[in-house]
Amino acid sequence: DVCSSDLKTLDSTTPNPAALNDLASFTITVRNQGYAPSGAFTVTDTIPAGTVFVSATQNGVDNGDGTVTWSIASTNEIL
Repeated sequence: DVCSSDLKTLDSTTPNPAALNDLASFTITVRNQGYAPSGAFTVTDTIPAGTVFVSATQNGVDNGDGTVTWSIASTNEIL
């Protein structure tokens, strides 16, 4: 048996659907469905067209190119 990590992401939006000028929250959940902890990894999400980026939690960084990136040390951190 080889033990490895198996990272899966789940995205959600609140409210869904969002109306024009609504403040919407985008949530990304990363789960390790494998048998071993992961090492460091990066999550990058594209900001939807027509929206304005306001902020990110968990040290998310607005890259200025329409994406937000999170650097995660391991699956022991919660995103």
